[in-house]
Amino acid sequence: MAYYWVSWLSLIYIIFFGLEQHKINQVIKIILLLNIILIHFQIEFGYFVGTLPYTYSFFLVWIFIFKYRFTIKHWISLICIVLAYTGLRYILITSPIWLFLNAYLLIHLALILMVIFIERNLLTKLLLYSTSLLTGEILFAYHVRIIDWNVILGEPMFFVGLYISTLTIIIHHQLINHYKMSKIFG
Repeated sequence: MAYYWVSWLSLIYIIFFGLEQHKINQVIKIILLLNIILIHFQIEFGYFVGTLPYTYSFFLVWIFIFKYRFTIKHWISLICIVLAYTGLRYILITSPIWLFLNAYLLIHLALILMVIFIERNLLTKLLLYSTSLLTGEILFAYHVRIIDWNVILGEPMFFVGLYISTLTIIIHHQLINHYKMSKIFG
């Protein structure tokens, strides 16, 4: 149920407070609506099972990355964030810290901080973050498949974390820009 609440709140935020100057705003709205409708459809890829929204989100994000033409700095950052995501998932499986704190919250906070400190451009931040999560999930599923664990790629809680983190990055960027503009004109 939390997935639907977060999805609709994300859609409402993007519609009313979204990034009007970016062309990506319309694409985000359509993807959010499709994700709400298609979240329970699953596709099997050999040994892996993934949801339909995960599948097309993964391919769309990679198409955007190749269209956006990342620099070497961005590719290195992407690899580091993917490895950080996978490593944090492993650590939180074996560590008892998840008894006291939510594992998804720790992972997403660490990755948000990494993305915010690495990049200034909002579109690049969003591409780095979403690509690293989607790719890191496949890497994690591959490695736990070796020990006979089955991970469904793109479960609703995965998207809840992705949506909340994406909104956090957008709101942070808007607040920073508002602060800079008020310092200039104020």
